[in-house]
Amino acid sequence: MTYSLVLSLLRFSLTLQVVNLSRCCIHDDLVTRPLHFPKLRKLNLHSVTASEDALHVVISACPRLERLNINDTIGMPSLYIRSASLRSLCIGTTHGLKHEVIFQEIVVEGAPLLEWLIPAFLDDGLAIIRVISAPTLEILCILPSFISRLEIGTVVIQEMPSVSMAMSNAF
Repeated sequence: MTYSLVLSLLRFSLTLQVVNLSRCCIHDDLVTRPLHFPKLRKLNLHSVTASEDALHVVISACPRLERLNINDTIGMPSLYIRSASLRSLCIGTTHGLKHEVIFQEIVVEGAPLLEWLIPAFLDDGLAIIRVISAPTLEILCILPSFISRLEIGTVVIQEMPSVSMAMSNAF
């Protein structure tokens, strides 16, 4: 998908409910455009190059966004999520120029309806996840070993405990 095709989506911005973007670049000059996707409920980004600012503008333009899936994304060292409507956030593999993990920090605040947070990273490296405000968070999937720190409100987990099958059968 080319940049011009992404811009052509703006013609349908008032009616779109689901958008899948793959192998494209969301340029920073998109930040200067007035974006509004009033009905968009699901946004999937796969192999997308974008800055944190550009992604924030796109998310802010979606007042009804319920599901955000980001996978194989390039160019964002940290990700700040603020959304009054978001219910599910899945973040997958991320790469830098030399295939290092780019999301070094993921911060979720101002997400009162967030129920699912799924960090499905596949790369090696360390990352920090901070959940500042997500009062309805119910599901946080099993975290990979390279999540070095997890903060939920005032609770900080530095080292992920390992769970054996014997322990899980006891419950």
